[in-house]
Amino acid sequence: IRIDFWASWRVPCRKAIPYWKHVYAKYNSGGLEMVSISNDRYREDWIEALEKEQMPWIQVVDQFPSEKEGTRVSELFKILSFHFYILVDKNGEVIASSGDEEAITQKLKQIFKR
Repeated sequence: IRIDFWASWRVPCRKAIPYWKHVYAKYNSGGLEMVSISNDRYREDWIEALEKEQMPWIQVVDQFPSEKEGTRVSELFKILSFHFYILVDKNGEVIASSGDEEAITQKLKQIFKR
C-alpha cells in the first residue's frame, strides 16, 4: 500500500498527481493499492480537487480536532511536510517513507520487479 499525505492547496502535490496515476496504472494489477490522505481543512476544496483530478484510488480527508490542532493521522505518523509517502507491506510493516517520489518509485520497482 502506498499512502500519501497531500493537500489540494499545495501546488507540488497537485503537480504530482498525473505521475501517481501512471504509477497506479502500472502496478495496481500486480497488487499495489494506494490511499491518499488530504490535509484540507475545508472539505469543499478537497471535493473540488477530487472532481478535477479524478484519482482512481482511495481518497480520505484527515480530521482536524479543533482550529488550533493539527490533523489526527498526519500527527500520528509525524508527517511534517506535504507531500509525503509511506509504503506498507502485506504484513502492515512500513518498508519506506519519504517525501521523495523517486525513492518511493525505486522501492516499488524493487517490489514489483518492473
